[in-house]
Formats: sequence, structure tokens, C-alpha cells
Amino acid sequence: MIQPVVPFLLFLFLSISTLVQSQEADDEEEILQPLLLHTVYYEKDDCSSPVGLSTFVHDETLWIIGGHDNVTQQCSLELTCIIDGDGPFCQNELTGNVEQYEIRNQVAKDGRVFQCDQSNENVGQDDCRFLTDCYSSSVFPNCHFRMRSSGAIAQDPSLVRNDNAEGIAGLQHTAYLNLYEDAECKEMLGIDGLVAGGARVLAHTSESMTCREASSCLADSNGATCESFGGVTDETTTYNLKPSMGKAMLCDDLEDESTCAPVEPTCVQSTIFPSCYQRLVASSELLSNPEVYFTTTKEPMKSTTETDTPENEVEPDEEDEEEEPLANGASAAWLKMGGDFAGSVLFVLFSGYYFGW
Repeated sequence: MIQPVVPFLLFLFLSISTLVQSQEADDEEEILQPLLLHTVYYEKDDCSSPVGLSTFVHDETLWIIGGHDNVTQQCSLELTCIIDGDGPFCQNELTGNVEQYEIRNQVAKDGRVFQCDQSNENVGQDDCRFLTDCYSSSVFPNCHFRMRSSGAIAQDPSLVRNDNAEGIAGLQHTAYLNLYEDAECKEMLGIDGLVAGGARVLAHTSESMTCREASSCLADSNGATCESFGGVTDETTTYNLKPSMGKAMLCDDLEDESTCAPVEPTCVQSTIFPSCYQRLVASSELLSNPEVYFTTTKEPMKSTTETDTPENEVEPDEEDEEEEPLANGASAAWLKMGGDFAGSVLFVLFSGYYFGW
């Protein structure tokens, strides 16, 4: 009676193994694909009138230097510490905390962001939670924030529009480097902030790296995602920015104003990220005309946030909260268990058949 069963179980085992390998390959491709999201910051508690953004890579750990106790400061100024907490402007011009907090962001397959933030305990919040609304920052007391995907912003650039940006003095201290896939800068793939008054050293990527891959290195050149694509080279370029409005001001020497010149936010081939084109844009210009810079020709990723949590959505229990982003891997786990079980049964039956049990 054993012999007819063996071919069937062999077929079952091979089928399940193929499914497991296919699922694991799909999961690996999704994890390795640079998945960039942005924290958009606001000075108003209703998350209107944005003053800037920061970028993170899916499942990478960030260390954020704490904000400042002076609640009369502007979020547009605190943004310099969000972008470059170790930089001279944050450390010398703004006084306050130097304590660092670990933050880790994960993106679930439904597009929501799951964040674990050590600093949440400072304001009596759970360390880990899904971010689906407007929040008061636990690190920067003058800021409120929302999480947005690159695709969501490209689909609706008004999400980062501020019609009064030219009147916010704090914006003169920041600018942004935008990366695009094409020579017309229509397909934006990455963005990261720069702070005036200090040097930003940008590590180059190789020509073999795609622009989408390079965008993860712009966001975090030391991160595991960037490393998985080959990492950065030994060559670097230094950007020295002087505070400015309207156009970014690049200098050869910050101490010598004669070496400074405004940079047009035009689309140019990037020498730092060879597979990309880039724009260097002052914050006030970026927020005043976001539709010029946040562009895409592709189907955008589902938005990571909604204005309110859906009424029919059940929030996870606190003890299960950390597991939910990984719940989509359950099918692969069940398939693997099935494959292991089938393999065990097949081994027993083969052994019985061979030894005459």
C-alpha cells in the first residue's frame, strides 16, 4: 500500500517547495527594493502648512538627536536638527538636548507605517504604533508630523505645499537634493535634506547601481539597504550651503562669500549618483511649487496615511502590535510548514518502503 502513495507525496512535496521558494523570492525582492517614505513636518497642530520633510528607508534604524525645550522656536528651525543633528547649526545655534533616540520604521504591505520610537515614552505614548494621522512630535516639541510615501506626494504634491513658504525665515537654513530616473526629471525617486552653514559630504555610487537603488544610499549611505545594492564608493563630493531663500546657495568656502553662487534648480545629470538626474532646490522654492519637483509618470504607491483611521479598522492589541507588519509573511510560513511536514512524511514512508517496515 505504500508504493502508490510515495509518488503522490513526492509530487506534493515538490509543489509546495516550489511555492515556498517563489514566495520567498517575492518577499526578498520586495524587502530589497528601496522603499522610501517621508516624515512631513508642520508648525500647526492640524498638520497644515508644511515646513519640510525627512526621508527614511524601510526597516532601517535611525538615531535622532532630541529637540529643544524652547517652545518659542519654530519647527522650521528645529528641522535643521532633524536633518543634521550633529551639524554646526543645530549644535551651535540651537541649544537644548543632545540625547539620541532610536527610531525604526517599517512599511506594511497595505502601505501603513509602523514605527518604534524610543522617545515616545517622554510623552507617555507607546513605543510602537501605526502612524495614520497627524501627531505632535515627541522629539521636536515645536513640530507636528504626518508620514507620507513618495508615491502619495507625487500623486498629490499639494500635500507638501505651503503658500506662505517665502515668509518663513527658518526655511533659509535648509535645501533639498532630489533624484530622478530620467533626463527630464519627471520620475522622482529620492530626496534628502541639506542644512546651510555646514558641510554635507555625499558618497558616490557606482554606475552599475540603478537610480532607484542609489536613492536608498542618498537617504542612508551606511544602511543595510544601500549595502545590499553594492554600497557607496570611496569618492565623495562636499556641498557647502549658505543660508538663502528662493535658490540654494553653494560655496567653495563658507568663510569666503565671494566663492558662493546661487544654483538654479534645473534638471542635470548627477555626478554623485551617475544613474540619476538631480535638482538642488531651496526649501522655500520646493514648498512653494511642489508640483514642479514631486513628479511621477508611474502608478503611485498606496498612500501610507489617511486623514482618519477607517471606522471599520480594528487596531492591533498592544502585545500583537509589533507582529502585524510581518503578518503578510504568514502564507509563506504556512507553506514552509506544509513543505516540512510533507518532507517528513515522505522520509518516513521511503524509509519504511526501503527497510520493509
